[in-house]
Amino acid sequence: MTPSENKNELSQSKMDELYAHYEAVRSSARELASEQQDELKQHMDELETAKADLESKWERVQNFGDEAVEELSKAFFSSAEAFSNKVNDVKSKISK
Repeated sequence: MTPSENKNELSQSKMDELYAHYEAVRSSARELASEQQDELKQHMDELETAKADLESKWERVQNFGDEAVEELSKAFFSSAEAFSNKVNDVKSKISK
């Protein structure tokens, strides 16, 4: 084997070694990208769940005033009715 052939063979061997390393790094990068994509999807799903929960809570907060007024109104009118009934009972007892 001549020195030139030996040099070509070493160069080819080095190229094969570098190509194998390139393929390993490329494969590793693809796996990492896939894992990151899965993790990103999981985080997006968690954010969507949290968003829905916050929207639900915000809606309850917005409706709280209306619900409170309705409950207070019911309580006031039932108390006023009970008071009116008591006054009428007392009036009827007095008039007897």
